[in-house]
Order: sequence, then C-alpha cells, then structure tokens
Amino acid sequence: MKGKLATLPMSYRLAVTSRVLAAVFGGYLVAALASVTLTLWLPLSRAEAVVTGMTISFLVYLVAVLWCFACRTAWSAWVGLLVPSVILATISGAARGLGWHERGLSSGDGLAAHLDRTGVRLVAVRDFSDRDAGVFQG
Repeated sequence: MKGKLATLPMSYRLAVTSRVLAAVFGGYLVAALASVTLTLWLPLSRAEAVVTGMTISFLVYLVAVLWCFACRTAWSAWVGLLVPSVILATISGAARGLGWHERGLSSGDGLAAHLDRTGVRLVAVRDFSDRDAGVFQG
C-alpha cells in the first residue's frame, strides 16, 4: 500500500484535497446562503420560511458535494460553488435592502391568530393532570 500511495503524483493529491475542501467549505457556504435567501424571499410566515429554507439547504449541500467530485478539474468545482454563492448573496442583499427581512409574523402572532383572521376557530384541549391519570391506568 505504501508503494502505491507514493506513485500518485503530488498534483493529483492536491487536486483531491482541493475538491474535498471545496465540498466541505464551499458546499456549506452555498447551502447557508441558499437557506438565507429562501427564508427572505419565500412568501410564508417567518417560522415556515426558516424551516423550509433549512430543509432545502440539506439538498443544496448534497448537490454541491456531488458537483465538486463530478467536475473535471478542482478549479471548475470552486468556480461552480463561488458563482452561485455570489448570486445568492446578491439576492439576499437585495431582499435586506428592500426591508424584506422585517416581514412576517411577530413573535406573539402565530398560527392561531392567522386562523382566527381567516375565520377558523381553534378549540383548546385540556391537559390531563395527575389525578386524571388513574382513569387510564385500568
């Protein structure tokens, strides 16, 4: 095994190392920017937009890692991650510049208030206390 590793040229080892670094750090950068951009631009409440953006960021990270190892050269892997990063950062900056980061429901307003505005009434469910637990013990 030692002899086989020594036959690999240093340029090949550096290219693989560069791809790994691009996949780990560049992929994280693209995924984080995609999450922020989606959170700012999705027409959902703030909580739903954050959850949706974070969920989709896992897929973006997966695609970024696959991209890094599917490219012919390490340079194209880095460029393929940095160009979308710049685009996503620009879109996020535009959203912040427009004041869209302040949109959404406030912390005291939530699903119940939204449903109340639409005419749907929620029924409160009573929590069972310890004295009610005996009913379920059989």
